[in-house]
Amino acid sequence: MRRSQTLPVGDLLREYLSKYGLEQKFLEAKVMYSWPEVVGTAVAKKTKNLAIKNRVLFVYLESSVVKNHLGMIKNDLPALLNEKAGFSVIDEVVLR
Repeated sequence: MRRSQTLPVGDLLREYLSKYGLEQKFLEAKVMYSWPEVVGTAVAKKTKNLAIKNRVLFVYLESSVVKNHLGMIKNDLPALLNEKAGFSVIDEVVLR
């Protein structure tokens, strides 16, 4: 028997995330997973942790050299990460 109301998996996933209020967390995860692609694998390997709180991405780094490098492109990072995520998720990046 064929069902008349079949939906694409993507639509079902969006509906599920919306129903349980998980859309923002899903988008934040997309930003964090795109970090290595945006900054490169060498910089990503020197990243200890990423955290998002109140639309601010906190980046914890192991290397002062990498921190200095990211400091030079810090203002461009929110736009690049939001573009990869497909939505405006973060407004600012804080390096620590």
